[in-house]
Amino acid sequence: MANEKHPTDPETALKGTVRTITKKKKYTNLVASFNVPVSKYLPVIEGSQSIKPRSSEKIAYRAIAVAVEAVKGEGMEHDEVIVKEWGVSSYFSLEELQFINTPNVTDQDRVKFAWRYA
Repeated sequence: MANEKHPTDPETALKGTVRTITKKKKYTNLVASFNVPVSKYLPVIEGSQSIKPRSSEKIAYRAIAVAVEAVKGEGMEHDEVIVKEWGVSSYFSLEELQFINTPNVTDQDRVKFAWRYA
């Protein structure tokens, strides 16, 4: 099954492989059988063949980045030194980096980022 994309099915071509679409239908039907509403707009999830696992090092740096933003969310003062010392600036999302680089954040932003490592 090297090339699972079905050339004549636009849903398949745009959103996933035959296998991933079939899998999505199977599980949405299963959930619906328990009378649980299921959105027809849920995305197709990538097949395991197309996923490249992150290295242990990248996972560790991402975990440190999430911890730094969450601690700042809990009230830690703005401290650029921590981010530089740990070398994690490239492991933040754009939104997280904006939060980290803002000296005076709002209470709403603090709450938004504080829960992330709970």
